[in-house]
Amino acid sequence: MTENNLDNLLNLVKTSLLGVDQGTLENIVNSLIEACNTGRSVFVMGNGGSAATCAHFVCDLRYAERVTKRFRVISLNDNTPLLTALANDLGYAEVYQKQLEQLLEPKDIVIVISVSGDSENIVKAANFAHDNGAVTIGFTGSNGGKVLAALDHSIVVSSNSFPVVESVHGVLTQLIAAVLRKNISAHNTK
Repeated sequence: MTENNLDNLLNLVKTSLLGVDQGTLENIVNSLIEACNTGRSVFVMGNGGSAATCAHFVCDLRYAERVTKRFRVISLNDNTPLLTALANDLGYAEVYQKQLEQLLEPKDIVIVISVSGDSENIVKAANFAHDNGAVTIGFTGSNGGKVLAALDHSIVVSSNSFPVVESVHGVLTQLIAAVLRKNISAHNTK
């Protein structure tokens, strides 16, 4: 029974990965390369398991061996004291937008990672970023959710299974980070 369930999940992850639009992935990579080359900031946010994916993605973007030029990238869910203060004082729906209000500049990049795409704090932050001239990127699941309307580039993993969607998001952010590190390393050696 367990083997059958594992096979099913692995097949769903594989099918979902193969369904990702490579053109959209290339657009995301190019946007991030442009941000690095022009000194723009990148802000990443998510809730729950997606917050962990954000933290891992930021680590991979900020640290690359033998690379002198680095991304200015921040995971807005990683400052626990600030996050909990904002949630306590203003409500959890405000935790990401309030941080962006202090930090965001036009042409910065805002990346949201959300299985449902409907979390109020994610939708509010993406709308704020979009309305204030940021490039908005999202990784979602199912049908994309309410956040899709505020995204310039989106990858929607068409599955309702949290393990499948979160696994695909993890693989995609790892692939993007690897391509970016290689590109930036090549650029730094010229």
